[in-house]
Amino acid sequence: MADSPLSPELPTLQDQEFPENSLLNQLLDIWINILSQSTHTQQLLSDPSWQGSSAETQRVLEEQAKERERQEKLTRLQQERLETHEI
Repeated sequence: MADSPLSPELPTLQDQEFPENSLLNQLLDIWINILSQSTHTQQLLSDPSWQGSSAETQRVLEEQAKERERQEKLTRLQQERLETHEI
C-alpha cells in the first residue's frame, strides 16, 4: 500500500507493546525453567549409576583436583622448558 496523505499507515497490533505480553513472557520463562529442572531431576533419579548428590559432589571435587594437578604439571613442564632454553 503506497503512502499517501489520504491513507496514513495505522499501527498494527504487532507494532504495539502490551504489558500483558511482558508478564506472559516472564511466566513462560519460569515454566520452561521448571520443566527443564524437572526433566533433569527425572533423568538423574532414573539413572541406576547415580549415587546421590553427595557422591556427585565428591565426583566433581575429584575431577577439579585432577584438573588442577594437570594444570600444575603443565605449568612446571613449561617452566622447566623455559629454564632449559635460557641456559
